[in-house]
Amino acid sequence: MKFSGIILAGGESTRFDYNKIKIKIGKVPLFIDQIFKLNFFCDEIIVVSNLKNYKIISNEFNNIKKYYKFYFQKKNKIIAPIKIVLDDDSLTNNNFQSVGPIAGIFTGLKEANNQYSIIQAFDMPFTSYNLFSLLISKNDPEHIDAVMIKTQKGVEVLCAIYSKKCIEVILQNIKNKKYKITEILPYLNVHFISEKELESYKVDQLNFFNVNSEIDDYNFKSIWNNGHSESFASSPDIVTYKKWENFFYRGIENRIN
Repeated sequence: MKFSGIILAGGESTRFDYNKIKIKIGKVPLFIDQIFKLNFFCDEIIVVSNLKNYKIISNEFNNIKKYYKFYFQKKNKIIAPIKIVLDDDSLTNNNFQSVGPIAGIFTGLKEANNQYSIIQAFDMPFTSYNLFSLLISKNDPEHIDAVMIKTQKGVEVLCAIYSKKCIEVILQNIKNKKYKITEILPYLNVHFISEKELESYKVDQLNFFNVNSEIDDYNFKSIWNNGHSESFASSPDIVTYKKWENFFYRGIENRIN
């Protein structure tokens, strides 16, 4: 089955003194990092942005080949087609600050060419190959409208699989001023992945780390700088590449390249 990858990159960064769309993992912007990860699973990538972030994202796209070479130095992997789209402001009279990511999900699903899409918030730097593999393995196109992970902390709605069947439900909720993503779930057939399944797939809780504040940004950089280093690497670029590879493929004994 083919999947579209939808990256939500329209946040307002209200808890920051800077725009968090500029945050990088190593040398690569977080939203570009998510493009490379979803590229393993999707045949198209859609980045949903607000007007504030659009120019920054567009400018960084000019550097994507440089970032690609940095991550995949010895690989000939093809990048799926990528497009940037703006949130559909016709839904809320341009008042997206009160609506939140549900509008981005709606816009991305409308733009997607495939029936099913992997929705991914751009500010989750430690999502892994195992996580996306698990989501896809639980998708059942005959019976399922969405696949989501449910833990004691709640439902992970910003790293999940959604089908186009969700579009009408989301639109109706927005019209009714119901902006919480979890409020669409009672109207859908959702497969919830349990904590036990996460454990069996070796999907750790670091996958769900979000950079939602400046403290989170500090903690993210601390985890990145202190974890999964390769002391034998010959240059700083190779060290960073190996570190990224080790984070992304953690839990896999035989890495997929």
